[in-house]
Amino acid sequence: MKLALEEIRKKNILSPLLVLEILKENSKLKFGVLRNFLLQSLKTQQDSIKRSNKKLTEDYNNIANFKNEIGKMKTTARNFDQKNCAACNKELQLPTVHFMCTHTYHEFCVETEGIRRCTICVEKFS
Repeated sequence: MKLALEEIRKKNILSPLLVLEILKENSKLKFGVLRNFLLQSLKTQQDSIKRSNKKLTEDYNNIANFKNEIGKMKTTARNFDQKNCAACNKELQLPTVHFMCTHTYHEFCVETEGIRRCTICVEKFS
């Protein structure tokens, strides 16, 4: 029974509550085996919650940083003084495309799929 419960927990086949519901019919089952299963299941859930909360905090911080950056973009001038294309690293020649993230490209170096996007920033934030 102990091995079966361990496999159920590792593979997350059944919820702990459903396992309790199924095993309540078995009067010969020792509580120690079930106790270890439940404790491990709770630990796994707590670890998952911690990871989710950490990711949530990171996402909130990223959102705050983006809001600050957007505020700066709306209120301050940007200086586009790059000498080289962000894609091919060759000297810039007209026509060029300037993005608010301050990356600059040759017009032919920017991939167009209907909307022009900075390829560096798209990769970084996706």
